[in-house]
Amino acid sequence: MNDNKLRVGFVGGGKGGLELLKVLIQSSLVEVAFVCDRNSSAPGVVFARSHGIDAISDFTTGGYLERVDFVFEVTGVPVVMEALRGRLEARKIINNEAAFFLFRVMADYSRQMNAGINREISHISGQITENTGQTRKILENIRTISNELKIISLNMSVEAARLGSQAAGFTIIATKVQDSVKTVKSLADQIEKINGDMTNTIHGIEAARRKLSEEATQ
Repeated sequence: MNDNKLRVGFVGGGKGGLELLKVLIQSSLVEVAFVCDRNSSAPGVVFARSHGIDAISDFTTGGYLERVDFVFEVTGVPVVMEALRGRLEARKIINNEAAFFLFRVMADYSRQMNAGINREISHISGQITENTGQTRKILENIRTISNELKIISLNMSVEAARLGSQAAGFTIIATKVQDSVKTVKSLADQIEKINGDMTNTIHGIEAARRKLSEEATQ
């Protein structure tokens, strides 16, 4: 156990408590010590077992209550609440109504935060998309220039061959132009790779944005 964490337990493994349980296990400040329900197939119990949390059927044994700071009573059953009050200080018991109010507050905060992050992601994605479009236009211009240089180089090579030894200068220039064509083509390929990487990044951002949108509406 981590002594810096707040230890809590759940009495009740129904769907309502499950939602709060899912939120709390994600917190670095909380350690869920146990989930108690007589129904071993209750969704909260099944979830607890799958996440390495003690799933028990009786909170009166095993010293579980002594090892927690708070207990969420999420059954809403008066008899269960009375049994807890007989074994635990009242200040350590969070009843059904308070637990679900807390869940609604946390869920609302999460939705608002996700919505804000979603807006930021959309903005960043839009900027990257715009920059990618501009880069694509630059890339097209570079390829056009490369093709034009290639044609010039070929024409100069033909002219040099026609003039023979008198065209030594043409041959040198043609070679330089060919080298320039190779350099420009290499730059174009690098830019195209970067553009492809940026496009993949956009797809990843959009996937994250959609996931946040789905979570915000749940």
